[in-house]
Amino acid sequence: MKVWALVALFALLLGGCATARAPFHLDDWRAVADRDPMPAGEKIRVTHLRTTPTQSHHLVRVRGAEALHVHARHDLTVFVLEREGEIEIGGTTAPCDAGDVLEIPRGTPHRFTNGGREPAAAYAVFTPPFDGKDGIAVER
Repeated sequence: MKVWALVALFALLLGGCATARAPFHLDDWRAVADRDPMPAGEKIRVTHLRTTPTQSHHLVRVRGAEALHVHARHDLTVFVLEREGEIEIGGTTAPCDAGDVLEIPRGTPHRFTNGGREPAAAYAVFTPPFDGKDGIAVER
């Protein structure tokens, strides 16, 4: 590759870094939760963190259990941050704990059940960006 092409590529990469948003560090989730507290009695709290052209990122806190549901137009990746419980994905139930990563393809029935009294927390990434209108209840 010619030197001018390498210089141009390097400048392009640096320019992209200069305009990119600061990364969200997973250790910062408690500060986000403190700014958007979960009221007593609320079962699920979703705090929007950021949106890119291809994804949306959210802090999700669950007290108790979610209803079984699907997202018809969104794939979901969940990073469990705190607490433990059970995850049901596509009819299979398994234990999950802080540090687990869950991949839930669009159209797959799923739900999380918190195993403790305090809210569980997760970092959730929807692809494409979540529009708030794609949680469809599943009847058993």
